[in-house]
Amino acid sequence: MPIWRDGEVVGAIGLSGLSSAADWNLPTLGPELISDARVFVYREGRV
Repeated sequence: MPIWRDGEVVGAIGLSGLSSAADWNLPTLGPELISDARVFVYREGRV
């Protein structure tokens, strides 16, 4: 999953524990959850 900052991809998040069959469900998580995950990654310095 790409991480965006100022309109550019600056990194990526890998989600473990998901089968390939579950990958198509990721968009159903919603922009709020994905945004929260990005903020968490930035705060933790894992970019």
